[in-house]
Amino acid sequence: MKPESQLGYMPHVDGLRALAVMSVIFFHFAVPGFGGGYVGVDIFFVISGFLITRLIGFEVAATGKFSFLNFYKRRIRRLLPALFFVLIMSSIAAAILLTPENLMEFGVSLPAAALSVSNILFWFQSGYFDTASHLKPLLHTWSLSVEEQYYLIWPAFMVLVLRAKSVINKLIPIVVVGLISFYLNYYFVHKAEPGFNSTIFFLAPFRVFEFTIGALGVFLIGNKYLKSNFQEVIALAGIVLILASLLLLNSKSIFPYVNALAPCLGALLIILAQDSKIVRWIFGNKLAVSIGLISYTLYLVHWPIYVFTKYNWLNISDIFFVVAMLLATFILAIFVYHFVETPFRKATTKPFFKSIAFICICLCSVGFLMKTYSGWQWRVQWSTASIDGQKHNDVIKSQQKAFLRVEEIESAKSKRFKDYSRACHISDINDVAKCDMQKPIQILVFGNSHEPDGFNMLNSLYKDNPKVNLIVFGTVNDCVLEFKQGRFSSPTTAANCAQRFSVLNSNEFLKKITHIFYNAHFAFDYIAKDLWQVMDIISHKNDTIKIIAAGSYLATTIDCATLINKSGSLDACKSKDANNYFYPNERDISALPQVKSIDYLYVSKYELLCKNNQLESCVTYADNEPMFYDQHHLSYSFARHLGRLMWVRYGDELMQYGLPQPEVGMLVSP
Repeated sequence: MKPESQLGYMPHVDGLRALAVMSVIFFHFAVPGFGGGYVGVDIFFVISGFLITRLIGFEVAATGKFSFLNFYKRRIRRLLPALFFVLIMSSIAAAILLTPENLMEFGVSLPAAALSVSNILFWFQSGYFDTASHLKPLLHTWSLSVEEQYYLIWPAFMVLVLRAKSVINKLIPIVVVGLISFYLNYYFVHKAEPGFNSTIFFLAPFRVFEFTIGALGVFLIGNKYLKSNFQEVIALAGIVLILASLLLLNSKSIFPYVNALAPCLGALLIILAQDSKIVRWIFGNKLAVSIGLISYTLYLVHWPIYVFTKYNWLNISDIFFVVAMLLATFILAIFVYHFVETPFRKATTKPFFKSIAFICICLCSVGFLMKTYSGWQWRVQWSTASIDGQKHNDVIKSQQKAFLRVEEIESAKSKRFKDYSRACHISDINDVAKCDMQKPIQILVFGNSHEPDGFNMLNSLYKDNPKVNLIVFGTVNDCVLEFKQGRFSSPTTAANCAQRFSVLNSNEFLKKITHIFYNAHFAFDYIAKDLWQVMDIISHKNDTIKIIAAGSYLATTIDCATLINKSGSLDACKSKDANNYFYPNERDISALPQVKSIDYLYVSKYELLCKNNQLESCVTYADNEPMFYDQHHLSYSFARHLGRLMWVRYGDELMQYGLPQPEVGMLVSP
């Protein structure tokens, strides 16, 4: 390692930054061909690993010591002014545009972003690729938090490593740390416990191997074996690896783990090929370098621009919106780079660091106030008359705008589980107090996260019915399924997945079951293939079990409660721009073979709720509640209303399937 020569400016690294940031931006803006564009973040991690290790190595070699204080001052000057500026601007936009429930959530993420722990917060909340996550203005700060957490440990580690005399002894601990990080990915992926995707994506220990790949470049660059002809080869290989990742990966790919190796190694090869003509031409040209120089601010501003644009216009797939967002991103990034990032990078005075600390405290305080005071509901200018306690048609007749209070939304989301949580659970079938397995009709409610909705539908008909016992499976979500020789099982021990599927697979249990009520989101879509395969196996084990399959319903691009509060209309959730799932012919277009081969009664929610299967005629509220508070899970009252409609329309078919007539009063709305 020759630190003096290595610390010269490397324009192709800035060009590589340009590729990284544009990949992320194009991925987020849904530009075709960039399904794996999120790997741009991993390229950034490799670059950071290379540059930080290079900087530490130079200082230790030149002075024999390392100043941690100066290092962290440089990081603060480099990162925090631009970040805090974007956080301030995002806070202003959020306070103006977001509804109270969304501003509350923003308020939680604001101090997390300011304190560099947002990756941990978003890990707790949901996955990076979840639709709900993609409407969080500060979601992108997770990668900055990972990087800043890396800065806390890597300098001290490298100072210890660089004490070794031989290059090999320096490389060994770096490689070992990288392998440990990669093994953590392997362990969590193959253990397959619930939420492992979010765990390996968001948390820093699972990303360390990407930084170490970059760190290894410090010891390899300028090596005598990396002659110019060979550099052309590795440059081409690096480009191919990155392009393949952009084209072949998507939001369903397990990441990082093995899928991160190609873009990370590709980035390393391009860094090493500093004298390659290909690299100089692609990454060393003036445009690429210029974009690379503002890559940090481009990354900071693009995501809030996207989120707030989508929040207001919903359907932004049109080329006009993509171009407009790109222009806005570059204009704002150039402004922040020249007037915030660059001037403050040179600041060395005590007032600067005191100001940074003060702004951080203010941001945390603002976030706390947003959360504590229910998203500042006082900002709402229209009538805040609650939907609860007031009939919807009264609201419409009086032309008052509907508004859902934060407390109502939170209460309603938990209300959905109030009966479901007390129901007979498949894990408790031997508990006589919970499960009456002696009743003549035993109905297993089975599905994904919409299983509670199916239970609420049936419970509206058969609550306390002396003939009917409703058994809930507990949803298949987060359970990895394995199929072998006509059996199914789950290796997932968390959430009792293994135990529940073991019971479901037993002949003894299936002999007691008379019906399966299947209710799932995207019920006939490929995503439900495992559910259908399970039901197929069950139907072969006990062909006397009657299956009732309830179809899907609408799904909104953002929370239905948000759409109602934005527009003041209870029908806002069925507009074309607000919906991304309307398939009345869902069963006909299904590619799942079991949909055609299994005997079942199909209950179409579209037929029940949408006159002539027309979106504009779909029912979006019932019994004083909207159909959803989130994006697709039925509210408690709406599900019960749907259950009663099901009996009115399909009562004869249901009785032919062996279900009894509901008791007197169950078909009357409470």
